Amino acid sequence: MSGLTLSNAPSGPTRPARPVGGIRKWWHSRLGAPLLLEITIVVTLLLIYKAARLLAEGDHALAVHHALQVIDFEKALGVFNEENAQALVLKSTAAIKVLNVYYLWAHFSVTIAMLVWLYVKKPLGYLSVRRVLVVVTGLGLVGHALYPLAPPRMLDLYGHSFGFVDTALKFGPNSYGAGGTYGNLANQFAAMPSLHFAWAVVVAWGVIKFASSRWRYLAALHPIMTLLAIVLTANHYWTDAAVGLILVPIGILGDRYLPHWHSKHQHHLADMPPVAIAAEDAGARELTPTS
Repeated sequence: MSGLTLSNAPSGPTRPARPVGGIRKWWHSRLGAPLLLEITIVVTLLLIYKAARLLAEGDHALAVHHALQVIDFEKALGVFNEENAQALVLKSTAAIKVLNVYYLWAHFSVTIAMLVWLYVKKPLGYLSVRRVLVVVTGLGLVGHALYPLAPPRMLDLYGHSFGFVDTALKFGPNSYGAGGTYGNLANQFAAMPSLHFAWAVVVAWGVIKFASSRWRYLAALHPIMTLLAIVLTANHYWTDAAVGLILVPIGILGDRYLPHWHSKHQHHLADMPPVAIAAEDAGARELTPTS
């Protein structure tokens, strides 16, 4: 009589257990998409972000006009104090250099580090944060195209003296223009909304939501440092950051309604480390033929 029966161990010589499907199955079961595809998506997002900022570069006169509008708006609210705040930090050259470095490097490096960590440790969290970043970035680029805005540090160049100092140009490292890290490959009028700040808030949200460590709330320091860096270096107004912040809950709502390409089984595996997945596979009962 032949058939299929459940057995915990096959008859005959025993062989070492092998995780079913190996590493490749683990990556696919965790994400439903290969690593190369995810790298391509993230790199494409970054390239679109940089390219669209360039394509959206607006007229100088219009950008300065919008800057004066933002200043009048902040004056009406009683919050136009960026120059006074900058004057305080300018008393410490070391402090302003730290903010310059944070403005220049933390925007991309911290975001990428967080995405890599989520991809490895919390794949469903990675997919969620990635979708939020896509929505926030898309809306931000629309804002850059529709409302070109001259940052505070550029106002003196157009005859409007408010006392702002271009700290990157004066103290280094410089971000824009001749000798700057980005050179002329950036739209300096892409200030409204501040995607620097919006991305930083998304990073903090992602870490706090998906990490389990008691230290995860320290991630809130990143948007705080970013806010200080973008305003005290005269690259943004408070209003730019406020509008960037508004984009984040919109992005989170977008994550809820955008298609989710993962299965119920991936929900089960989402919070399991690779060792646990391998152990679960190795210890599972198998269907073995008998005669």
